[in-house]
Amino acid sequence: MHDISPIIPVIRRLLEADEFDFLFSRAIEIAADLFTDHPSAVVTRRDDRYWVQVAYPARKTLHFPIAIPGDLSFIPMDGACHRPDIALPEMGTDRFFFFPIGHQDDQKVWGEAWLCLSTSLENDPLLAVQADLFADIVREAVRKIAKIERIKQLTIIDEVTGLYNTRHLFSIIDQAIQQAGRYFSEFSLIFFDLDHFKLVNDSHGHIVGSRLLREIGQVMLQHLRKADVAFRYGGDEFVVFLPYTPKRNAQVVVERLWENIRKHDFVIDGASFRIAASYGWAGFPEDGRTAKEVIAKADEAMYRAKRRSRDSFEMA
Repeated sequence: MHDISPIIPVIRRLLEADEFDFLFSRAIEIAADLFTDHPSAVVTRRDDRYWVQVAYPARKTLHFPIAIPGDLSFIPMDGACHRPDIALPEMGTDRFFFFPIGHQDDQKVWGEAWLCLSTSLENDPLLAVQADLFADIVREAVRKIAKIERIKQLTIIDEVTGLYNTRHLFSIIDQAIQQAGRYFSEFSLIFFDLDHFKLVNDSHGHIVGSRLLREIGQVMLQHLRKADVAFRYGGDEFVVFLPYTPKRNAQVVVERLWENIRKHDFVIDGASFRIAASYGWAGFPEDGRTAKEVIAKADEAMYRAKRRSRDSFEMA
């Protein structure tokens, strides 16, 4: 019977990690101690690209993550272990066992990643057993973090649209203001309100109205930059946070949203809708020094657009 006692002390160290990057770094630190002279790495998938997130021994000299050339989608994200014949960047000629460590629930795949341990471990039966156990513990730690992340999301996601909610909006703006104090950065905020949306609810009912709000949120996301963050402010009001974007540069994003939402053909239960909106935007620090002040200025600009003609936009 194999001695698995070296694995026991690492369980607490892994399970105390509360975010994925920290967990992956800690896993490789522990792997370097457990499997001395056997290289190890964590490979992650993000935005349909693959990265060496952290590795031993390369982690001592390189800046991570390191992009992996090519497509690794042929390596399954489930199962106990896989042995593809590929080399990892900066890891020499070693080949690796790929242990899937991601976790999938009804909502999404969390922590898409593999724990990669050198195939040289198979030459030592004890280390091979420990490698399997170690991968199981890492998977359990990923599941724990996924549950934490899911709970976090439930508190900041708007149930109707799937966008972030107002609570998260104020948190994001407060963080940006704190960072601005250190880095002298700017940001802009777009506030828009759908024109005559009440007629949709009155004519087609609130269920159709809610589904339409969700579709509008998805169209918003398609036409925002990756760094931009979209929120449902309440009712048929939306907010977009544009980090590191001066007010004068925000108009490009406003015009793109205005054009693409108004020309989109929304179809809900066979009914077709064309939706217009009125937009206002403001900038920090020019239009306010607090979250409430910047939001109020963007809101005021939006109401000027609505009073003037609707289906238009106005800068604070």
